[in-house]
Amino acid sequence: MDNFIISKICTVMEYSTDETHWISNNRPHHILAYQSSGFYFHYFQNSSLLIKPDTFFFINQKDFFRVERTISGGTSLVIHFTTEQEIQTPSFGMNCNTNPKIKNDFYKLLNMWKSKEQTHFSCYSLLYKLLDSLKVSTEKPYIAPQSQKNMESVAAELELHFAEKIKNEELSKKFGISTRYLNKQFHKQYGITPNQYLINYRIIKAMDLLSKTDLKIEQISLQTGFQDPYYFSKFFKRQTGYSPSLFRKINAEKTILQ
Repeated sequence: MDNFIISKICTVMEYSTDETHWISNNRPHHILAYQSSGFYFHYFQNSSLLIKPDTFFFINQKDFFRVERTISGGTSLVIHFTTEQEIQTPSFGMNCNTNPKIKNDFYKLLNMWKSKEQTHFSCYSLLYKLLDSLKVSTEKPYIAPQSQKNMESVAAELELHFAEKIKNEELSKKFGISTRYLNKQFHKQYGITPNQYLINYRIIKAMDLLSKTDLKIEQISLQTGFQDPYYFSKFFKRQTGYSPSLFRKINAEKTILQ
């Protein structure tokens, strides 16, 4: 993230809502947030991002942003703040697993705010620290426009055929590039390999089916490209923190309460 001066911390709070989708545009502030529970599809920077527990995200004041769908409602720690200069860094999301200090600093800032130390130097100092951690974590190598467009086409191909068996060699041949170049450029743009992107997309689709249908776990496994139900359940839990059956049960209970 670029250099700037924070002019005001507007609020620090724990946020949860019963709304399933909403739009946030023309905001007077930037948003910095840590998702502590729940699963949501956020849309910004012309793409959808799955926000799950331990996800950290920044929404630039000038960027259009919306929550497309709530898979499982939860709570986030949210900071609204303004700056004297525009922040040029676009909105983004990232996983906090590799940097647990970010999560700890979020809770420290929340506790400071609750203790009525809103104007205290410590609050601003800690927010600068959080933003500085982001600056280090989000620096990405330059990606040429044509290469970026190619990788977006690869991602679209993976999403279109997510339930099928897709090999990198087939993708490389279809887009006229080497497998090595495909993996390198895709990782530069999305931070993961094409195979990881495909598996993550399958998990997203599985969460959707678990939330909205009565299909058996074995059926969902097959419909989302996992030939082995046991592997599907194991991988689903690794990605979400819940087994497929527990994820479905929690969503069913929340639907009844709503």
